Amino acid sequence: MTPALENTVYSVFANPLNGPTGRPCDGTSALYAPDGSALVRAAPAQDTTLLADLTPGALAEARSHLGMLTEHREPAPFRPHATPHAGNAARAG
Repeated sequence: MTPALENTVYSVFANPLNGPTGRPCDGTSALYAPDGSALVRAAPAQDTTLLADLTPGALAEARSHLGMLTEHREPAPFRPHATPHAGNAARAG
C-alpha cells in the first residue's frame, strides 16, 4: 500500500463491516508492512480480528534499501519579506 511504502512505516487500514446507509463497507481491513506488502487482510463481509507481528527489524530492513525518508531537497534560502507595493500602501491608508 502506498502510504506504508512512501513513509516506510507500518500502516493499518480499518474498514468497518456494513457502515452508514448509502456508504456500505465490506470489512476488508488490512495491515501493511513498511515495504508496502500486505501482512494480513480481512476477508470481505466477515467480522474478523487481524493479528500481525510488527518488528523493528523489518522496519530497519525496509529503511535500509528504501531511501524515501533520507531523500530531501535543500531548504529554500531565507528571503526577508518584500516591502509593500506603493499601490497597496496607498489603499491601506
